[in-house]
Amino acid sequence: MRVHHIDLKMTKTKAGKKQWAWHAIAANGRRLGWTGEKHVRRAHCLDAMEAVTAAKARGIPVFEVEGKLRTLIAPKRQP
Repeated sequence: MRVHHIDLKMTKTKAGKKQWAWHAIAANGRRLGWTGEKHVRRAHCLDAMEAVTAAKARGIPVFEVEGKLRTLIAPKRQP
């Protein structure tokens, strides 16, 4: 199976601190991979996801998920 898209989610701990995680999703909705750890910073989560999936190079869309709302994260422009 191939990665169809990546979901980036923010959750909160019992203490109210934000944590970020990513999930690689197949076209049929199954999770193919996910973060092994929670990240305190969104940028660190994106860096870890990119290191594992090479989403940018492979053209895989990355969505930020809040509840049931998915927002496409625009790729960075090349200088």
